[in-house]
Amino acid sequence: LTTVTGSGAVVTMVYDKANRLAVHRQGAVRTTYTYDGDGLKRSERLGAVVTTLVWDGDDYLQERN
Repeated sequence: LTTVTGSGAVVTMVYDKANRLAVHRQGAVRTTYTYDGDGLKRSERLGAVVTTLVWDGDDYLQERN
């Protein structure tokens, strides 16, 4: 899915087979997301920075870089 914002920025969003956001790109900035088998988001990668999301069952606890 690609759209243009009111300011003219091009935003592209790619979804996986389970309809979860896998890639978000705005201009040259690209963020990718991974999920576990339960559908919980496990990581976000923005450039060289990877943020890991920590869960306790279905409860979100924290983010770690």
